[in-house]
Amino acid sequence: MAAKYVNGHTIAAHQTRVLYLDGWRGMAILSVLAGHFIHLSAINVGRFGVELFFVLSGRLMAHILFIHKAALAEFYARRFSRVWPGLAVFATITTAIVMVASDSKLVVLNWVGALTFTSNYISAAGFRLPWIEHVWSLCVEEHLYILLGLLAFASRRLSLSATQILSLLCAIMVAMMGLGAVLSAQGHDYFQVYWRSDVRGASILAGAAAYLLVHGLDERGVRTPAWLPIALGLAGVALQVNPVPDPIKYSLGTMLVAGSLATLHWAPKFALDILSMRALTFFGLVSFSIYLWQQPFYMLAALHGAQVGGKFAYPLMLAVAIGAGLVSYYLVEDPIRRRLNSLIRRRKPEPVIAVGD
Repeated sequence: MAAKYVNGHTIAAHQTRVLYLDGWRGMAILSVLAGHFIHLSAINVGRFGVELFFVLSGRLMAHILFIHKAALAEFYARRFSRVWPGLAVFATITTAIVMVASDSKLVVLNWVGALTFTSNYISAAGFRLPWIEHVWSLCVEEHLYILLGLLAFASRRLSLSATQILSLLCAIMVAMMGLGAVLSAQGHDYFQVYWRSDVRGASILAGAAAYLLVHGLDERGVRTPAWLPIALGLAGVALQVNPVPDPIKYSLGTMLVAGSLATLHWAPKFALDILSMRALTFFGLVSFSIYLWQQPFYMLAALHGAQVGGKFAYPLMLAVAIGAGLVSYYLVEDPIRRRLNSLIRRRKPEPVIAVGD
């Protein structure tokens, strides 16, 4: 019996791809949680978790915009329904609670920054509010969605070839990485440099460029060695250790991680089986809500550990953070997203690769 195909791949292969991408996302959120609630001296695993999110985001958006060629109006409507409702509820509740305990003007400023996706520049300018400042990464993603959408629009209007699109993505990526290196050389710290969209956006573009490059190789029948994604991933992790300068971490290190993700579908079965484990894919499914809600509980453990559990503050707050994220996912994020998406006119079926987005 002939195998059934979807977009050139067997349905079983597509299901595996969806699972391992959710598993990658699950690995990212667990890395963020480990970075905040488990102290590791050799590597800032929390920052690395954010990097995993960024390259995955670029990979997914490249597929949706440049391969699937989703309508831009639908693309942005789905991005809004995916991100903003949950973010608005989180930022508003957290801001209201913080305002009760503090009269700092930074509270309202950062609340506005979160809802308008400008908090990364507010924080980079020195107006940091730790309780909600982690939304800087969402700002970077939203800004790059705008950029990628504009590039997709231009590529369709100008009928750019795959090579031209890839070259354009790489050129912008290199420029952003170069800016990060220059700002770091001038003495600016991580927060002043790598929270900026015009610098850290390179990580998302790396994920997009690596995916488009490998997609082109796949179409020509070029198959990468099974060990390559694992080797690239391990090399990328090695460049995340603390002694490595930030400009190296977020250029060469990021490109290695992006290459690992882009070639992961050719990895050995055991690697895909690990990323497809139910627990890991479940964390990937609810990762956005957990990412939002983990920050205030991490701050409670860091600043008020004696009052919220003593020596058990970090594991206790970790459990509460995960619980809050699950409540947010099932009561806020998922139902609102489903309701909003039901109102969006579907001109094309949702790409299988984007399940859960």
